[in-house]
Amino acid sequence: MPPIDAPPGERGPKPFKAPHLFLRRLTYIAAGSAASILLFTGFGFWTVVSHYVIRFAEKSSVNVSAVLLSSERDSFLTDTSEGKPKVVEQIPTGRMGGVDERIRKFLKHSRLLQVTV
Repeated sequence: MPPIDAPPGERGPKPFKAPHLFLRRLTYIAAGSAASILLFTGFGFWTVVSHYVIRFAEKSSVNVSAVLLSSERDSFLTDTSEGKPKVVEQIPTGRMGGVDERIRKFLKHSRLLQVTV
């Protein structure tokens, strides 16, 4: 290592004596910072949008289920001896075609791909 009292050229490059080295380092730092900002922003945006889509799908499915249940109450529910509604174990085969047709008409204009009862 050169002595401390050596002339500036012998002590190694200083940032402002060799601006090309300083600017190169500054460019690397700026590029790394920009990449980090874009990465964290993209991850945050993806997280917010995915949570919104999940909440929207859950709310829509609950609404569709409530409307289907109210419109097809006789097919899906039966009254017990105490007068409380009970979910039927199986829809009778003779009524299944009509239920399926009414559900398809109801969901015709929605963007649902599949309904499982």
